[in-house]
Amino acid sequence: GRVDLTKTGTLTFEPGGENAGELAEDFAGIKEPVGVHVWQLAEISETGAYTVNREFSGLSIRDDAWDEVKDEAMALVYGGDDPTVEPLIRETASGTLADGLTGLPLGLYLVVIDPACSDTREYTFNPMIVSLPWTEYRMGGSGSDTWQYTLNATLKAAVNPRYGDLRIVKTLASQNISQGDATFVFDIEGKDPNGTVVYSNVVSATFSEAGRQEILVTRIPAGTTVTVTEVYSGANCTLTASDNGPQVIVAEDVA
Repeated sequence: GRVDLTKTGTLTFEPGGENAGELAEDFAGIKEPVGVHVWQLAEISETGAYTVNREFSGLSIRDDAWDEVKDEAMALVYGGDDPTVEPLIRETASGTLADGLTGLPLGLYLVVIDPACSDTREYTFNPMIVSLPWTEYRMGGSGSDTWQYTLNATLKAAVNPRYGDLRIVKTLASQNISQGDATFVFDIEGKDPNGTVVYSNVVSATFSEAGRQEILVTRIPAGTTVTVTEVYSGANCTLTASDNGPQVIVAEDVA
């Protein structure tokens, strides 16, 4: 059939890939809207033929080489494959991952999605090429050849854990200098929400005189509940326990 040029396209998104379950779960915890940016690479005719837009002149479009089209388009938009830099070509439209995009002029698009962070993980989404309208046969080489004007695109993302820091503050109220330096040892144990130990470490602080020292422990998995136990309090020292209980590590902050 022919493409109905009086219609517009709608683009929505759903989690996919090996981490689809984690991604769907984390969407509920992602507080900030995740931005979606699209560039129309080409217009489409009634017969389904693409005409490359002037900004993307030289782009080679082949139905059997969408990865190559994506790489070429990214190079034209960003001067490479890094979507964190300022784009060289103004986007056609933008929206959010949750709402999708509606009313898009028909054609071929490059889609770039901003990174997203939950409390414990960071997601980096793969850029994609989409056609509005589209057919299963055209985009995948098999299936129906009926034009569809709404596309529910499958998200694929690289997942990386987020980390936070822990600051241990030790105060030595007084010290007998004749006894030499005083060393204090702390055991750190971290558990995930299921109660599994995911972090273990031992750190120390040495005083040559009374005063206050801070120990900064870095790269503890975010969301970890850590308990700090002073396992050695130095010779001839009396420990006054802190009122602080277990602490939950927050990404990129100091707990």
